[in-house]
Amino acid sequence: MDARGALLSVMDESELEEAVKEKIGKFHGFLTREVALKLIAKEKGLLKEEEKVIKLKEMSPDIKKAILIVTVERIYPVAKYKTGKESRRILVKDDSGEKTLVLWNDDIDLTLKMRTGDEIEIGGAYEKDGEIYLGYSGILKTRKKAEFTDIRAVAGKEGEKVHLRGFVSRISGFSKGIFAFSVSDWKNEIECRITGDTFRGNVLKIGDEVILEGGIVRNGKMEVGAHSRILARRKERMLMGRINKIECSGETLKAVVGKEKVLFDRENALRFMGVNAANDIMLGTIVTLKKDGLLNKNINVKVTRKNERIIIG
Repeated sequence: MDARGALLSVMDESELEEAVKEKIGKFHGFLTREVALKLIAKEKGLLKEEEKVIKLKEMSPDIKKAILIVTVERIYPVAKYKTGKESRRILVKDDSGEKTLVLWNDDIDLTLKMRTGDEIEIGGAYEKDGEIYLGYSGILKTRKKAEFTDIRAVAGKEGEKVHLRGFVSRISGFSKGIFAFSVSDWKNEIECRITGDTFRGNVLKIGDEVILEGGIVRNGKMEVGAHSRILARRKERMLMGRINKIECSGETLKAVVGKEKVLFDRENALRFMGVNAANDIMLGTIVTLKKDGLLNKNINVKVTRKNERIIIG
């Protein structure tokens, strides 16, 4: 719908002509009728500003709304201020260049599942002081997730940027300006070397679940530079290892995972075994049916330990 048609939906012809005459008069006659109609329609909220997909290099303070399709290059830590406000900066790029996207307060939650290498779409974007911001009605959505590389496939990606996940299987520590540790997926292991901000290695412990984003493969090892991100979760929050023993006592499941003895009530035992079962089926019957398939299986699940029992999730 054009500006005139939009205005006629909320006012009659005579009112419209009077408004146009008044608007042109305010500009001393230096305003065309078409422009006057558009200005009145915008003032009444009847015309939405058109959004176009543009490149980063085309952004300028004059563009109030734009759609950007970019790749996440770096995710910076959340900055907290004395006022209680928070912000996070995201370095993004396309084939025309790179800029920093700034998110504030609740919008930071949009980055919780974001990782470097993701292709994202930013709607309602505008520029201020050379940085990109999300407008009041703006959106941020993921178009394509960056994939994790299997540890066994890393050797074939020499010189490439990759993402890995697994658990810390050994820590060599500091030597010659690097911090070295190894990550395993139970079957394969790779040595990782922190070369930028090496103090980040201090927080790692053997058994921690870890995600490494944006490392470079060099000589079959993963080089974790200053722009790479390390996300770690404490071993105490995970149940990890080989299932060495499993048995049932009434409605309690007893198991040995790695060297840890664990207990599950019925609800969590079913989660542990990946089973949905009716209440009238005894837990012992289910364990008998599933036991052979569970023994010697390696697991890695998020848990809470409470009163000597394991709660999954």
